[in-house]
Amino acid sequence: MSEAGRGAKALTFRSLSLFESRHPADQNLSRHLHLQPYFSILIRGFYRETCGASTWDCVPGQAIFHPPCELHSDQFSGGGGELLNLAILPPFEEQLLDGGFRMDSRTLLHHPGCFEMGLQLRRELRASDTLSGLALEALAMEMVTCLLRGRFAQTERQQHWINRVGATLRERFRTPPTLAELAQMAHVHPVHVARTFRERFQCSVGEYVRMLRLDAACRQLRHTDRPIAEIAAEAGFADQSHLSRAVKRYKGVSPLSLRRASSSQTRLTKRTGV
Repeated sequence: MSEAGRGAKALTFRSLSLFESRHPADQNLSRHLHLQPYFSILIRGFYRETCGASTWDCVPGQAIFHPPCELHSDQFSGGGGELLNLAILPPFEEQLLDGGFRMDSRTLLHHPGCFEMGLQLRRELRASDTLSGLALEALAMEMVTCLLRGRFAQTERQQHWINRVGATLRERFRTPPTLAELAQMAHVHPVHVARTFRERFQCSVGEYVRMLRLDAACRQLRHTDRPIAEIAAEAGFADQSHLSRAVKRYKGVSPLSLRRASSSQTRLTKRTGV
């Protein structure tokens, strides 16, 4: 942990690496990364972590799971801070990946026993008897197991609500709920909805609704003779021109050309029987 803090202690076990970091008041760590996935557990102080567009304020007892090679920066408060960090070493990482545990998304956790276990780990780190190493490995493994289970449960809950958000948009794409309404439905912050939606569907909520509308309109253009203005209105477009621009942008042709091409293909299929 190159610029992680002063007075750090570190120990490496078979599956994990444990390192302590202490940060002075107002320390600002510029963007940095760690090769291995790891949990950071705040024991004392307060800090703000920024990764991409997201910013998390961390208080004692909270833990962050960091994916491998994630770029992030940290700003510590006037009281500084103290962290325990548990890195997952390659053999254990492979075992977790084989078991279906994802390592590609950061997660903020607040496990009920995390703070107490962290304090125990810190005490053992500063002890010097012959059993300290064994006690530390057992405690570190227990903590990581608890955090992994908490992260898995949190990810499962997240998958549930974000899938429900997607289903709601598919059902109501003509007159979709606002981001605030989606957030209220999911019981999370609107910013969290927007960020998680993009991670899950690889586009924004607005882009998703636009593509749903376009898909519905194109199906009507291909398989019906209904007026284009009527199709545009039913699919949620402002008017026929709005639909025409969208079809031209995403399909490369006008709505009329799309309809004609589909009709020609239908006639050819009927003649050839293919």
